[in-house]
Amino acid sequence: MQATEANLTTALQTYLAQPQLPSEAAQAAFKAHQTWLQTATPRYSLAMHRGLAAMYVADERFVAYYTKLVGNSKAAAALKAIIEYYAIEA
Repeated sequence: MQATEANLTTALQTYLAQPQLPSEAAQAAFKAHQTWLQTATPRYSLAMHRGLAAMYVADERFVAYYTKLVGNSKAAAALKAIIEYYAIEA
């Protein structure tokens, strides 16, 4: 899980340097976050992933966590936008 979080951190930092959807960095961030959730949550779903994304900007604790993790106050909002873009039902 630590390696996956490191991948997420790097991908979000890269994305925030040039925020664009779609992009390789955005997709890498989504995949790392998805992998982390699937490891921690046996009943993972795309709907759950989108619901968590909403909490990432609504709850200051998540904002603070992602700000500290990535070193950018826009990290939680960026992750939410990425999740909303990629966590779609096929």
